[in-house]
Amino acid sequence: MKKIFQFAIVLFIISTNVKAQMVGTDIFLKGDYVEVGIADNGSYGSGSNAPTGYHPKPDFGLTSGPIGFVADPSKDGWSVSGPGMPDYFGDYFMPGTPQEGWDVEVNGTRGRAWRMSGATSFTGTLTGSNTSYSTVGTQYIGVWDGTMGNLSIKQTTTQKKDKVYFVTNIQLKNTGTTTLTNIYYNRSLDPEPDATIGGNYASDKRIIYQPTTLSKNCLVVAIGQDYDSAYVGLGSKDCRAKCYITNSYTPDASLSSVYGQNGSASGYKYAVNSFSAANTSMGIVFNVGSLGPGESTELSYAYILKQADLDSALNETAPSFISDSVEYKAYTTFRVCPGTVIPLKVKGGRAYKWIWTPATSLSADSLISPSPLYPDGAAFGDSVSVTVNGPKTYTATGVSICDTLKLVFYVDTINFSVPPFVTGPVTYCQGATASALTASGASGATIWWSTSVGGTETTVAPTPSTATAGTTRYFVRQQNTLGCYSQYAYIDVIVIAKPEPPGVHDTVYCYGQTTVPLEAFGTNIKWYDALTGGTKYASTPTPSSTGTQSLYYPSQTINGCESDRATLTVNIAKITADFTIVKDSLCGDELMTVKNNSDYTFAGATTPYFSYWTFGDGDTSTNQEPTHSYKNLGLYTVKLIVSEPHKCADSMTKKVYIAPAVELDFTRSDTLICQGGAIDFEAHLTPGYYQTMWDFDDGDVNTYNDLKVRQAFPGSGVHNVKFKGFYSICGEKEVTHPVTITEIPKVDIGRDTSICPNNEPLVLKNYNPAHPDSKYMWSTGDTTTQIYVRGEGEYWLRLMDGQCSSKDSIMVSKACYLDIPNAFNPSDPDPINHYFMPRDFLSKSLTTFEMKIWDRWGQQIFESHSTNGRGWDGTYKGQAQPYGVYVYYIKASFANGIIEEYKGNVTLIR
Repeated sequence: MKKIFQFAIVLFIISTNVKAQMVGTDIFLKGDYVEVGIADNGSYGSGSNAPTGYHPKPDFGLTSGPIGFVADPSKDGWSVSGPGMPDYFGDYFMPGTPQEGWDVEVNGTRGRAWRMSGATSFTGTLTGSNTSYSTVGTQYIGVWDGTMGNLSIKQTTTQKKDKVYFVTNIQLKNTGTTTLTNIYYNRSLDPEPDATIGGNYASDKRIIYQPTTLSKNCLVVAIGQDYDSAYVGLGSKDCRAKCYITNSYTPDASLSSVYGQNGSASGYKYAVNSFSAANTSMGIVFNVGSLGPGESTELSYAYILKQADLDSALNETAPSFISDSVEYKAYTTFRVCPGTVIPLKVKGGRAYKWIWTPATSLSADSLISPSPLYPDGAAFGDSVSVTVNGPKTYTATGVSICDTLKLVFYVDTINFSVPPFVTGPVTYCQGATASALTASGASGATIWWSTSVGGTETTVAPTPSTATAGTTRYFVRQQNTLGCYSQYAYIDVIVIAKPEPPGVHDTVYCYGQTTVPLEAFGTNIKWYDALTGGTKYASTPTPSSTGTQSLYYPSQTINGCESDRATLTVNIAKITADFTIVKDSLCGDELMTVKNNSDYTFAGATTPYFSYWTFGDGDTSTNQEPTHSYKNLGLYTVKLIVSEPHKCADSMTKKVYIAPAVELDFTRSDTLICQGGAIDFEAHLTPGYYQTMWDFDDGDVNTYNDLKVRQAFPGSGVHNVKFKGFYSICGEKEVTHPVTITEIPKVDIGRDTSICPNNEPLVLKNYNPAHPDSKYMWSTGDTTTQIYVRGEGEYWLRLMDGQCSSKDSIMVSKACYLDIPNAFNPSDPDPINHYFMPRDFLSKSLTTFEMKIWDRWGQQIFESHSTNGRGWDGTYKGQAQPYGVYVYYIKASFANGIIEEYKGNVTLIR
């Protein structure tokens, strides 16, 4: 349950951009009226340029660069200038030579962290860095962590959204095993409040407060000499603090001397109302004292940039209360509901030892037994928990080395016990539409609903679920405007179980069948035309069988609660038999094929059905589209019966005629002939045809009614001879047989030619391409593909491919030769036979000639060397020689260089 405290505090949180961020090693905090840059050594004054949206002005006229802190104390906007006022002030210490930083001194050893001219630095063993940034509500926070030896240092800078100041909290802890003594902390700056406005680096510095026994305030301020609104104060409510003014940029004396106002620090200004108008510095120094091993303390101070915010800023450096992360000042009254536990912790109080009184209804870190010093008892620690049961005043007393501080707060209770008014129980039928529950409470009270005492609550009135039968209890109480709760009231919601839907059986009718009223099994049956909503039938409906599907929705009512509706489906089965016989006149055993065009819809959807066929010859089939072959001729009745699982059926019959089968063939006188030959064909076929046709595969298709034909084949190759018979029912019937026509080989051994004696032989061959398996037969008896010829005569080649052959011949005559006759007759009527002389030798390229003739006794009777003479005329010395055989010798040379000699006999005839 949420704890509610009643305070008059309202917080407004507005975030328009990034309010806390880190750029590099620098942290930037951006309030509505103050912007701060924190360097990596914890000093104020960033080492890098400020992010976009900030208002840096480290020197005259600059709108970009690093930032220390700037302020808009008039709260009228960073770009608005009022009468005699700039748009904003600052930077407060960055112009010229920046000087802002802090020091720690432990038993005379000092470490320094300063933002000086363009740089940040550490001295001694002091070291650390910025570690985190955050936004908590309307506070923007940057954290620096570091050490100097065994001294742990944590600096937390807090900029509130709407304040013109920021607060720095320093936590110091001894992390070593020995006590650290003489611990001092210092913060100072060289203020230049309006230097960037008017160029005046000097300012009016004054000590306003130093801690006294009555007031613990410590405050030093600097005011611009051109603008008195250019105000910067450095102060704290810590009794350990002292403020000062010095002519050096940073404290040039030890911190113990500065705090003790002695030694080299004797020239510093400490007295209240001390004043300096020069370009001097100011600061605040704390005497922390000693810290034993593990001990810690803290201190806080504020930079105040508007004089009107002085008290608010100093108060934030003093201890205060925190409860549930909310800060409260002293004398706050916590008004809560009875029994509420308030957690309280002292913020900024580590420099004090805290005692809480009285101890009644209070728990703390430890309890102190009652004693004369604390008659009501007490609790010790810096945090407590208070249980509020009535009005009471508590005091937290803090004791430090220089101060005793009392923080007082009050608690009281708020009484409120009357529960809201409700009416119950509420009853529903299961599944009914429920309404939100109602309860009425006191004026202005908030009604809270839950399903159990102490359970999760909501202000939204629940709407009961009626999905499940049973009783559900809802609890309700009210909360008044002060945040207190009443006692619980409750409402029982009873959900009566919904009856089961009535029993139904889906119904199927054949199309057009007579129907009867529907039936459902249950109590108080009601019929509807929709599963939900819809219209109720006045009486039990009777379905129609001429549609496709009808849906009906009955319910039953028991104990006043109506059930969900069942669904009763009336489906219509519509089946129609229809088929076609693809061919209703068949030839012999030709297959009958059918096309089943039947249609079956169930509930309007096309659905498979059963088929039963009878073919009129005793055979049947259940195939969807069967084929059938008849064994006998005749006329048959084919019948189709179609049915479906709900016993709806239809049928159709058709006739089919079976004609006799056709037998057809033809014979050939030969199946292999040579090109140009002829074949006799004779066809045989079943009577009844009305036409025949022969196709000899030669491009000439003829229709003949003759069954006997002779066909010549001028071409070669395999011819698929086809014969067709045409019937009115059996259609075309055909038969095909091949015949092979062998091509006659082509022979060409050339044209007639001649040959000279003793020349290279002639080569005779076939000049047409021939099949590799062709057989050769030459007139010479050779069977080779070519022959060599040396003499004259007729030569031929017969080429055979299988049983087909062809022949070619040429004449070879002599060239370059003498044609010598073997007889001559000087008295022959033909003058050509009157002389013995080689014929036509002049036309055969004869170049020299020598001929001699001897009689049978060896006497030379004739000699001639003339190439154009007429030869021997059968005389010797003018005397005719007698009949008989004579011997001749002829020597001849030819134009080709060949010399030939001829010897022989010649007969002289008388």
